[in-house]
Parts: sequence; structure tokens; C-alpha cells
Amino acid sequence: SPSASKLRVSPSESVLFSQDGTELTGTVNLLNTSDRTITYKIKTTSPDKFRVRPSSGVLHPNNSTTISVLLQPGHSFGSILRDKFLVMSFTLEDNLTSPTELA
Repeated sequence: SPSASKLRVSPSESVLFSQDGTELTGTVNLLNTSDRTITYKIKTTSPDKFRVRPSSGVLHPNNSTTISVLLQPGHSFGSILRDKFLVMSFTLEDNLTSPTELA
């Protein structure tokens, strides 16, 4: 979609995980560089392994958000090397007032 290039994702290639006690966590930053409101949704190839918060939301023009990615207990770092994340984004139409109307 045309809005995809308006959503800056960083890091853009890999999620860097760090150990916090017994948890492996990573962060992804999303920045809406457009002049339109964008809605986003994050998917993963292994939803049983990861908790992504928030996994979807709305970003107003020039706003950003930080996504937290937590590796669920019982999964090792080595088991996630081939897992992937997909960030989908869409420009909200002017007649939509809230993300619940997209359902």
C-alpha cells in the first residue's frame, strides 16, 4: 500500500533481543512520517513464541510508538533465529473515526 513507505520501522531488518532477568525482550519503533493517520498491525510467523504489545494501533501524523516483543517462556533464543515479523499499515480514510470501525 502507498502508506507502507510512510511508516518508518526501526530497526528495519532485525529485532534485537536483550535479556532482562529470565525474559528475552526486544523493541521496535514505528514512526508515521506522513500527513495522514495510519493504522498498523504486527504479525509473526510464530505467534506461540512471541507476545507483541501493542500488536496493532493507530498513529497520527508525525507520531511514533514503541512495540515490545517478548519471547514466551519455554522458547530458547536459538529457536527464534528464522522467525519473522510483518508490519502492515494502512492509511485511515477520513470518514473512519476509530479503529473499531475497521473490524
